[in-house]
Amino acid sequence: MQAAPIESPWPKRLLIIGIVMSLLGVTIFAMMSGTIATHLDPRESADVEVKFGDAGIVNLSEGCWVIHVVTTDAEFDISLNKTDGSSIGEGITDVCRSDFSAQAADGTSFTKVESYQVDEDSQVVVSIDCKEGSDCSDLIVYMHNDFEATMSLMGDPMILLSGSLCCLGFLLVPFGWMLMVINRGKATQVQILQNQMTGAMTPPEDEIPLAQGEMLTTNDIYQMMRGNLPGQEESDIPPPFAGVEVKRTPISKKSTGGSSNKASNYTAERPPEDESWKKWDES
Repeated sequence: MQAAPIESPWPKRLLIIGIVMSLLGVTIFAMMSGTIATHLDPRESADVEVKFGDAGIVNLSEGCWVIHVVTTDAEFDISLNKTDGSSIGEGITDVCRSDFSAQAADGTSFTKVESYQVDEDSQVVVSIDCKEGSDCSDLIVYMHNDFEATMSLMGDPMILLSGSLCCLGFLLVPFGWMLMVINRGKATQVQILQNQMTGAMTPPEDEIPLAQGEMLTTNDIYQMMRGNLPGQEESDIPPPFAGVEVKRTPISKKSTGGSSNKASNYTAERPPEDESWKKWDES
């Protein structure tokens, strides 16, 4: 009989490795919370800062520039205009879609003013027009190059390591679990087949009620071919053709051994009364 295949240890190893990698990734990510907050806080990571009342002449590179301010009740307008250093030129009005979102670990709230597309490296005047009756003395405009800010966050080595470990771990855990389930299913099928083969090759002890050492007769073999066990009565199976009676011959149970001659009850002191022994003696 073929032995059951040895279950591979690799599915369980992959599952354990995936869990360990996921835990390491989450732990590193939690430890990097301060670094992430620094990248997302405009007060720490802004490429350009312009305070209310300053000249506001800055150099902007090509790309999408995102403007944030600390949330305030003051009403104001912010405009961007190209300049050659001596005069103000055309305004920058093309908006763009940005991915950078400002957040702060201390709970400070930021408001996104707008995102403007700068087509080429330019010198730009950032103008802050404060509405009448509003206090803009503490207003500071924070500007980020959207692409550079996003890549600065994603390119941090520890953050990149954390994300890689989490992604690989989350892939290995279900993959290892799936392989374990498949291996267990195969092992169960092999065990069931082996049990069935063992049961077919080893009939129960009471299936053939014959004495030890007794040989089957022709009649016993015939009954077994018809589905009956030796010494049992035939099952009440209807005849194959309607209106035909099948005669059943009773089967006499075979003796279980010993001589067929019976011991005589007559002795010299008790001879038979009909003197039949004399005829046997004379013959």
